[in-house]
Amino acid sequence: MVCRSSKARIRLCRRKLGSFLTHRSRLVKNNRCGLDLSRNPPYNAVMFGQNGFAFALLIASLLATAGCEQPPVKPTEDSRRLQQIDAFIEGLRSAYEGRNIQSFSAGYPSERQNDLKTIASALDSMTSPRLDFIIDRIVLQGETVRVALHWELRWQSAKDLPVKQRGNALFQFAGKSDLRLQTIEGDNPFMAAASVATPAP
Repeated sequence: MVCRSSKARIRLCRRKLGSFLTHRSRLVKNNRCGLDLSRNPPYNAVMFGQNGFAFALLIASLLATAGCEQPPVKPTEDSRRLQQIDAFIEGLRSAYEGRNIQSFSAGYPSERQNDLKTIASALDSMTSPRLDFIIDRIVLQGETVRVALHWELRWQSAKDLPVKQRGNALFQFAGKSDLRLQTIEGDNPFMAAASVATPAP
């Protein structure tokens, strides 16, 4: 399918080339000084020759590419997995901020389901929790994926005091079509609020 912008550029080039041709024709007809334009062309005629050649190349290029349909770019398996991992982490973060423990537990490591009561209790004592992730690197090794990230958790305490926690964590995933979060190493961002005994002012 020819895109509209390509058609518009072709029409514009044709109009400009036509205007040059018309100007060239009038220049030859109005040659009252008896100049031999074929041997000693005036400045405008020389400029037309240079620009006309450039426009001819431009039109040929547009005609060659305008009718060619660009094949769609197919995502690779790695790019699809990266998108899947990004969506998984975003879903886990969104469920945590929204206090949706049921949705959160589905993505949380199965071996650490005992943390859920502690996480839910901490969320009940928090106001406006905000969790941000900054991914540092992602390593794909077969069906195993390791995601190193920085995180920052902010919230308002029961006394309406601002609290902030930061840390570094390593999320390890397994599976391709059925992606699962196996472990969280380092500073677990979802347990950060529970570790704060007395919020700092």
